[in-house]
Amino acid sequence: MTNSQLQSLWKGWELLGQFGSGTLGDVYLAKGFLKDKPIYTAVRELILPPEGMSLTGEEIKELERCIRAELEDYRKVKSLHLAPADDLKFIETVDGLRVITRTGVFMPMDEYFEKNVPTRDDVLRLGRDICSALKACEDAGLVHGDVRPGNIMMLDSGDFILCDFGLRRCLKNVDDRLVSPESPVFEPPEGRIDMVSDIYSLGRIMAWIYSKTGEKRADRKLIEIIVRAMSEKSALRYQTAGEMLAELNGPGIREPKAPRKTVAMARAIREIKWEEGQRNSRDISPMVRYNPPGAVEEKKKKRKKTAIIAVCGAIVAILLLLKIYGVV
Repeated sequence: MTNSQLQSLWKGWELLGQFGSGTLGDVYLAKGFLKDKPIYTAVRELILPPEGMSLTGEEIKELERCIRAELEDYRKVKSLHLAPADDLKFIETVDGLRVITRTGVFMPMDEYFEKNVPTRDDVLRLGRDICSALKACEDAGLVHGDVRPGNIMMLDSGDFILCDFGLRRCLKNVDDRLVSPESPVFEPPEGRIDMVSDIYSLGRIMAWIYSKTGEKRADRKLIEIIVRAMSEKSALRYQTAGEMLAELNGPGIREPKAPRKTVAMARAIREIKWEEGQRNSRDISPMVRYNPPGAVEEKKKKRKKTAIIAVCGAIVAILLLLKIYGVV
């Protein structure tokens, strides 16, 4: 993708460079402005079909229709732990389709845990956050259908979010060859897509991350929840995300410590494939962090509460000093 191509889709945005790639395309970092403040976004380009394959005109139309429909459904779901609905553009090519999406700059979960040893608290937060996302889908009558490590990201706050609602399902519906094979470890044995299969995949991911903790003292209650979630027999699993979430928040579960922060933006800048001499001339201003729905209001409430406490503390201190010196 070039800078002119990006600006033809979203006027006023500048392409800074590529910082990731996959089997179907690349991921770029782009910069824009909101009320004179710089904001950054990840732009992902999916090129369909992959090299060596071809799609008919009808298959291209079906793929576009399916992705649009899935995104429309996804926009009905409200959760702090679902990635925001992507800004989406389609470009038809001679023999296929380019799908351009614009979303937040996140830290891939699997990459984060390659460099940071996970803890039991990380596993619990992962389970709670992704279960919350699945419950939001459930409440809207939808199924995510693609819970796997590559679709779980981390915000700079350390919270986990679930991405790519419905995309894999659309690709698979048109042609199985469009979908890169995933590790069968995370796929349910029954081979169908429903909420119970998503719960199985989440259980497997939690078990995988737990195995990396190296903690000597096992959390029996948390392990029991994980084992039930990833039961080979679907009837023995949690039947709803709400049921599993209640267990993860229930008695016998020790509350986790505050999450560790991540630096997704710094990672993106570090990974960019800069052209010769480009990096020194680029103005990488401090980013405006991605805020999920409701987060800004929550931050304002916390700042107001902190300010009130500080003022009250100052008044008490002044009164004590006045009393000590006999003024009051």
